[in-house]
Amino acid sequence: MSRSEGNPEKVATQKKNRRSETRHSCRVRTLFSASQPQGEIQLDSRWSFGKIADVSKRGIALLVPRTYELGTILFIEPLVQPWDATRELEARVTNVRPESRGWWCLGCELKRSLDANELQALLEAVE
Repeated sequence: MSRSEGNPEKVATQKKNRRSETRHSCRVRTLFSASQPQGEIQLDSRWSFGKIADVSKRGIALLVPRTYELGTILFIEPLVQPWDATRELEARVTNVRPESRGWWCLGCELKRSLDANELQALLEAVE
């Protein structure tokens, strides 16, 4: 038996704290799509508006107006300056929970880590 198995408090903490990176709270408007964008971004039926609720180097939490299945791949385009539109974010939905007023919070794992400039742009953005 491992040391944590005999200590329920320690087991609960280990299960709760699965992220290896620090989360940073932010409220950034974003476009997102569950289908692969083709070329230049144009606002059409593939794109929806959402908000980034928090971010880490390897993960992102999105507030969106509908639910998605676990494992869904999303393409995310934060609406902040200076964001390089050619570096859209690709993320896999790993957690889904209901929020208020029919919105949903999607916990997502990023396919690639955010670089320092991208993380800074999201944290400095004021909505």
